Amino acid sequence: MVENVKMEAGIDAEDNDGNTLLMLAVMNQHTQIVRYFISKGARVDLTNKDGMCALHYCAGFDSDDGFELCKLLVDNGANANQIDGIDHGITPLHIACGQGALKNVKFFVEQCGGDIELANSYGYSAIFYAVMEEQFDVVQYLVSKGTRIDQTNHKGRSPLIAACLFGHLQIVKFLVENGGADIEIVASDGLTAVRAAIIKNRVEILEYLLEKGARTNYLLIKLAFPI
Repeated sequence: MVENVKMEAGIDAEDNDGNTLLMLAVMNQHTQIVRYFISKGARVDLTNKDGMCALHYCAGFDSDDGFELCKLLVDNGANANQIDGIDHGITPLHIACGQGALKNVKFFVEQCGGDIELANSYGYSAIFYAVMEEQFDVVQYLVSKGTRIDQTNHKGRSPLIAACLFGHLQIVKFLVENGGADIEIVASDGLTAVRAAIIKNRVEILEYLLEKGARTNYLLIKLAFPI
């Protein structure tokens, strides 16, 4: 029984990677053990050598157990907006969006004050994670909560440009038709939605953008330049 184990190094003992006992239990989705460690005073905000806290690890679990772990940690002081500690700026909300854990996403946003506009060190906010990983339900949800459709990352690229690069036609259509995305945004490197579709050979996306009136004239001249 866990209760009979003598933890000589303390409840927040770490392994060589900086993972605490609590983190290891979270990673393996052992809810009862997590609950036990918390009852014994385990800190939920500690980070390992990758700069990740316990909440980062369960945020992407798209399951009832994953949601229960998220709620348990938040109820005991975990921060849904906590960024990783190694300068990447990744939050639990970012991870939940990228993994399509919609229930966790809604929990972070609606009950924990999760900031859908908070971006990582490279300018990627929640919607970028959902777009790049083709998590359509999450994209729909974030748009319904008012996320800025035409926000840009550190290269000046919008979620629409990202969707074109990754070839996610359904998301491209949704961003344009339901989100009102600007199909003419030009990134700092000259990339546009049309150019992204051409370079990545996304024929259906290119056809769709042209049907929506996207311009091609001066953009085609730039094709010789790398992304």
